[in-house]
Amino acid sequence: GNDYAMNNLGDHYIRGEGVEQDFEQARQWLEKAIELKNPLAHYNLGCLYELQGQLEQAFEQYQMAEKAENRNACWALGRFYEEGIVADSDLVAAFSYYKKGAEGEDTNCTCRLARCYALGIGTDRDTARARQMCADILAREYPLCDLEDFGTKEELGRCIGKEFRASLAITDENLANAVEKKLLACKTE
Repeated sequence: GNDYAMNNLGDHYIRGEGVEQDFEQARQWLEKAIELKNPLAHYNLGCLYELQGQLEQAFEQYQMAEKAENRNACWALGRFYEEGIVADSDLVAAFSYYKKGAEGEDTNCTCRLARCYALGIGTDRDTARARQMCADILAREYPLCDLEDFGTKEELGRCIGKEFRASLAITDENLANAVEKKLLACKTE
């Protein structure tokens, strides 16, 4: 069989895209794709387990996906370490995973990495670097609503709100307004 088709079918069953959402079917297809060494299936199976609240299994799958160079897995592992899910909270490890994923051009990792620099999570605070990363993210050719994660609601508020703009010394109000506008557009879609 075609491992990519199996992985995609499993992903569709997770999301309920084009088929009725069915986690058992998703698991079966993803496991078949894993047997055929599909590089994306471990990550998708981790997502499935996370959705089902099976966090230990999710963490294991994300670790296997990261070993297979899946940069989405870096985002997931970074979250688990940052938030102390399954693993002990380790902000330096979280930062390292976000950095590795960002170097592989994973957008969610890049967003989390910018947040780490802005707030000093797992690294020294570097507001200039955070500001540049935010500008780079906005300059990319994709809709921001494709991003899965912006951090907590409170952190997002700081990122687009007065306190964060002031802390980063953003003098260009247009940059902050552009972020807010794109985020609000995502919420209404």
